[in-house]
Amino acid sequence: MKVINSALMLLGLLGLFCGQAYATNDRVGGSGTTVNVTISDEVLWTTLRSVTHTVTGAGFNDCMIVASADVQHPGVGAAVPVGVEQTYHFTITRNVTTSAKNTSCSRQLGFVQNSGVNDINSSPVATNCSFTGLTTTNGIGGGPTHTFHLLGIKDVAATVDTPALDSRIDFVCVDRD
Repeated sequence: MKVINSALMLLGLLGLFCGQAYATNDRVGGSGTTVNVTISDEVLWTTLRSVTHTVTGAGFNDCMIVASADVQHPGVGAAVPVGVEQTYHFTITRNVTTSAKNTSCSRQLGFVQNSGVNDINSSPVATNCSFTGLTTTNGIGGGPTHTFHLLGIKDVAATVDTPALDSRIDFVCVDRD
């Protein structure tokens, strides 16, 4: 039922996003998981979810990507220094699994282990990003395939790895021929 509701919501957004009737080459898709993915590196981004869109036709596509994850508090079952913030960054990219930490598509989530307090076990993080001008020649390897990634990375000051407990990425792409 959740998948059907998500698809209906994305089709509704398609109408708002494009301001035109649903065309043959418009696409809606997504991918989600409840498998934990651990964010453990301060240099290399960890891919939480990916989804692929293939441009068809002679024109170009504009895409809106929405992604989210539930991130476990790093203090759950770990030795986290009391009062030291553990910060993690999340972003959406197209065709690459690297990024800057402070882009318009990125979000940051910080956790602090408090002494004598029952801290939250997890927290959601969500972001969205639009990509315009996608064609059959500017995708991966100069082709029509475009892959959108939800990525996570630890801040250099974070001392503890933490898992994303679940994650989801969805897209709406409209043909602008």
